[in-house]
Amino acid sequence: MKHNKIWLALTLISGSLLIIAVITGLAISNEIKNKSLSVDTTAYNDEMYHIMFLLNEDDQSYGTVFMNGVDEACEAFNIAKEIIMIPEDNYLSEVLDRLDMAIYSRVDGIVLHAYSDPLIIDKIDRAAEMGIPVITLNDNVHESKRLAYVGNSRYSIGIEVGKTIARLSGSYGKVAVVDRVAEDTNDDMMNLLSLGIHDVFENIDGLTLVTTRNTSQGVLSAENVAVNILKDYPDIDIIYSTDGANTLGIVQVLIDQNKINDIMVIGTSDHDEILDYIRYGGAIDATMVTDYYTVGYGVVETFVKYKDEGIVSTQISPSITVVDTHNIETYLEHREVDDETN
Repeated sequence: MKHNKIWLALTLISGSLLIIAVITGLAISNEIKNKSLSVDTTAYNDEMYHIMFLLNEDDQSYGTVFMNGVDEACEAFNIAKEIIMIPEDNYLSEVLDRLDMAIYSRVDGIVLHAYSDPLIIDKIDRAAEMGIPVITLNDNVHESKRLAYVGNSRYSIGIEVGKTIARLSGSYGKVAVVDRVAEDTNDDMMNLLSLGIHDVFENIDGLTLVTTRNTSQGVLSAENVAVNILKDYPDIDIIYSTDGANTLGIVQVLIDQNKINDIMVIGTSDHDEILDYIRYGGAIDATMVTDYYTVGYGVVETFVKYKDEGIVSTQISPSITVVDTHNIETYLEHREVDDETN
């Protein structure tokens, strides 16, 4: 009788655990399907693969031009895409959760707006070990097992920025850089940008990079950094910003302090307001614009090439266009044509 009671108890416990496991599995499955801050899913009846995009909702890089590249590549290669936009305020914790979901659902590939964060690297490595290739944007994350990085190296961007500053400034001035980076970005990665600028300035006596200040996120952070730069370096001549939103924050500080005509601003992205400043206001002297269509198309093309051939280049570098007062009209005309075509 005693043994019967024990077996009955074990049976009840096992049954309860089984029910809990089933309920948990269903809950996770339901969460994967339904939990979304902003999701765009496109599937084809005969799609070859399913790629999940995990992108920073507040990064202007992932606008219409980028999406046009993604859409056309997915159509050309018959790929189903799932695009999840994650707000920056809670990006790290949310993207880790999303990566778990992508791995659990065994998608064929992941395109990730990445940072060199140990937790993100761990998830990338886990996906790779399970046979899910990860292509990174925003950060190379070369220390991870990511398949490839689509974007320009920070050193090459620094070279282009240095040349642009030299050309527009007449090779004279004190330069400050406002660099938007993740909090855990390692020093080597941050220094690559400055190294590229320094290498251009090396043989130009009139140009000096006097400070690089980092921002983690948000326009307010950029404004605070700009205020401190003006306080610490009242004789600064040029400010370069690596981020579109930060560029606009810096301009607002210069306007507030009535220094907009005294300091040259080199920005990033082709945000409409930035282009308007170049075209009409003169508050921004130039902006560095990456070919985002090529980035969008390139991540899908790289994934397909890997599936077909088993090997791809670890870095795909799109072109950078420097837009200033000399070519702003031409750039806008070409962009309008591209928008109508796409």
